[in-house]
Amino acid sequence: MILRELNNEFKSTQEYNQFVRGMKNELYSSIVPEKEFEWIKDYASAYFAWNVLSTMGPYEAGAFEVNFSSELKPLIKNDLIPERREDALSAIYSCFDNWDTGLLIKSNTLCSLKKHWFRLNRELPEPFRWIDVKNHKQCAWAFKYVMEHIKPDYMPSFMTEIRQQQVVTFLTAVLYSWPAHPDTRRLMIQRMKKTYNQNIFRENIADKKVINTYVQKNIKEKLDMLAKNNGRKINEELEVIIMNAWHDARYAEDK
Repeated sequence: MILRELNNEFKSTQEYNQFVRGMKNELYSSIVPEKEFEWIKDYASAYFAWNVLSTMGPYEAGAFEVNFSSELKPLIKNDLIPERREDALSAIYSCFDNWDTGLLIKSNTLCSLKKHWFRLNRELPEPFRWIDVKNHKQCAWAFKYVMEHIKPDYMPSFMTEIRQQQVVTFLTAVLYSWPAHPDTRRLMIQRMKKTYNQNIFRENIADKKVINTYVQKNIKEKLDMLAKNNGRKINEELEVIIMNAWHDARYAEDK
């Protein structure tokens, strides 16, 4: 049917061939070269690019500069969270191939994403590397902390339904997409780590009591040596010594 319509439209084979060549040239002139995607080397960078393109729309901020705003329509429109670099990259390819705009704007948009990613990696590299993705409690706490402090209300709810092993990648993308000053991002991470460490410390001492006392200097040196030889902290060594003495005393009473 399509061929019949084309035959009716064009008067000669030459005219038809010219039309086909024109269509091919138009297609190739709007496709972003493969080399411009080469900076997306891993899941983290791929997820970051996918996250921005799925939650924000681009706008020209200068001759060759493109910025992104959550108030503009995003380029990627789907509700599937990519679980691998290849999945994210496929969605990004489709996004740029189907975007009805000129090649220059496409290239500038991709270049701006690249600059943003590398700049943030220099300013705040691997901001959540201290999080153990196998620790469910820590991952849940980190997710809640970031979402409460950054408040990415523009983000569709499905994007927060991530797997535990995706937490670090997700939080990095949210942090990097946050339109805040670099010092603000850095300060938030510092406070987050400090808060987490304080919480862990409080949990660890919940059933402990403070003992303020003095011992002779040589006794303290011997205690330090014992703790070092046994691979314990000072308080742990004291606990062992006291418990051993207590068990010996109880054993002597039972005789």
